Amino acid sequence: MEKMDNYTNWYHRTFVQFEIVKQLKNRETAFYDAKNKRMWRCIKAHSIDYLKKNFNAFSFFNKRFKIYHSLAVLNQMPVFSWNAKKRKEQQDSFNKEFENYAVTYDFGLDVDGVDGSLVTTSSSAWLNARKIKEELDTYHVPYSLKFSGKKGFHFLVDHSYFSLSFNEAVQAFKQVAHNLKEVLNVSCLDDSIYDARRIFKVAYSLDTGGSKNFDYVVLPLTDEQFENFELEDCRVENVLESLKLKNRGLLERKGSKKHVEEFLKDWRY
Repeated sequence: MEKMDNYTNWYHRTFVQFEIVKQLKNRETAFYDAKNKRMWRCIKAHSIDYLKKNFNAFSFFNKRFKIYHSLAVLNQMPVFSWNAKKRKEQQDSFNKEFENYAVTYDFGLDVDGVDGSLVTTSSSAWLNARKIKEELDTYHVPYSLKFSGKKGFHFLVDHSYFSLSFNEAVQAFKQVAHNLKEVLNVSCLDDSIYDARRIFKVAYSLDTGGSKNFDYVVLPLTDEQFENFELEDCRVENVLESLKLKNRGLLERKGSKKHVEEFLKDWRY
């Protein structure tokens, strides 16, 4: 039997599928084929069964997809047909009516190295992420922090900590990100990402490389893992060898809605 490559081996594991689908409930999911620069959106994958059906429908194991989810939280998102013509009609309708499905929005912060260098503890992306992390920690914001790919990090604060409508949240978070970027002087923070259809990489998915055996896990990080970050630690084979992954989750920091409201009050101006 031919040995599975890291990509196939990773996504066939039930605990990986479980960690992924926990993030996809009430979300739009997207598969991105970086090699061919093609994105498939309007995917509903709220359970392992649906995730597997989409794996089959989009020939997931014959390509090398990156997986994303919407920052928007959706109510009663429809299931789309896999018939190409019918799916196109459904997508056109969904895209026009998207904001009728959108309920609220997560606060995401995307930190990417502007110099194109790989992430190390001396890279611009890591240094900028550390400044942002220190600010969030000061306010005791309940965020999760993950390695998002070879050049950066993502912070995420769940929508449940905010009392904002969908459109209010999009505008508020855009302003907060802009202010953080200016005041903290974090040039690697992308404050242009805040729009209704924005997508974020799914934790425990893979940031696929050019080689079949050179994939990185989009890995939620503890404080210790972030402070002592090593890119090699996020390689699939090293993650499987060194970490207990079952039910690991997003590693959200402790905090409360009150802390989030204080942070938002001070940074939304």
